[in-house]
Amino acid sequence: MLAKKSSKPRHGYSNTNSSSNASGDNSDVSDLEFKDCYLAYESYAAVAKRNNQFVNIRWSDLQRAQSTTEVKKLLAALSIKRHITRDGEALELAALELCFEFLTFDELQRTAQVCTALHNIITTSKILLTGLYSRTWRNEMLPRVYIALPYRDQLQLCTARRSDTIYELSTRGAVSVLSNGNCCVLNNSMLRNFDKGAVDSIRGTKRLPDLACARALHKSIMYFEASLKGCGSVGLVSISDVATRNAYGFGSGEHVGWKGISYAYHGNDGDFVFNDGTKPYGGEWRAFGPSWGRVLTRPDYKNKDMCTVGCGLDANNRQIFFTLNGEMVGMAPVMALPGDYAAAVSLHAFGDQAVLNAGAAPFVFDIEAFCASP
Repeated sequence: MLAKKSSKPRHGYSNTNSSSNASGDNSDVSDLEFKDCYLAYESYAAVAKRNNQFVNIRWSDLQRAQSTTEVKKLLAALSIKRHITRDGEALELAALELCFEFLTFDELQRTAQVCTALHNIITTSKILLTGLYSRTWRNEMLPRVYIALPYRDQLQLCTARRSDTIYELSTRGAVSVLSNGNCCVLNNSMLRNFDKGAVDSIRGTKRLPDLACARALHKSIMYFEASLKGCGSVGLVSISDVATRNAYGFGSGEHVGWKGISYAYHGNDGDFVFNDGTKPYGGEWRAFGPSWGRVLTRPDYKNKDMCTVGCGLDANNRQIFFTLNGEMVGMAPVMALPGDYAAAVSLHAFGDQAVLNAGAAPFVFDIEAFCASP
């Protein structure tokens, strides 16, 4: 893209972007001249290649570079083929868009308020916000339907995901917040009567929020994942129903689906267990998917890896779905009753543990692609 320092005369944005400021605000951006923009891009290329000195480099060289961690993260922001110019805009504007990929979300928002020229770069870009989302909450680029969204919806995509990272839990187990924002719960509390076993219940204190990627597409889909070591049940419990809300969470030794209005995927046999509030204790059991997890006290237990179970609800059609280790298991055979639902996990044995992710970290299952599907 830029092979060497240009001999082109120095000029600012005001000479190349007629839509910047009709009221004579060209002085806002004239301080940043062509030479400065060129050096910014040259620095960008140097960082991407991790060279110790400036070299002649084109953007296409970066795509052919050796596969390194830094380059992979950078290329995750690529959604479509790069163009040197866009609608005849100045080269330095396109270079700035590349540089802006290093900014955080808050820095991007502040930069957009500097002047009209920078605001136009950020709000018309299709890769800045989607690339930022991908680098933070995914291991690959977003599906194209998100890249085609207008700036307002892309803004919703990022802001809503950030607000979803805090999800408080009710449980008597030991809770610790991991560095990525997920919550780890260990079933180790002695505040119980072991005559009925050592099952420990975990319940969200509030409604599981609609996914940011769903809200950006004007849908209402909620989802969470629980990575378990041991065995248990994962699902949703109603918090609109007082009896159900009190049946799960701190002090409860019930598996999800046994009581109240609740729906769960059980690991010991792979059954879907549910109760609509009128069924007897224990709920109704139906064959559903593969079993998962093991009871830690069994002598044949050898697999120490966690298995990740996901549970979601499409509120528009009240359809519950489950995933296992990043793969779709299927839709529940019954629809959820109307109301608000919280994430729920029950750990079966003393010493079992679960890591709950309500959006603080990337999901194992490609939930963005699922939400984008018809």
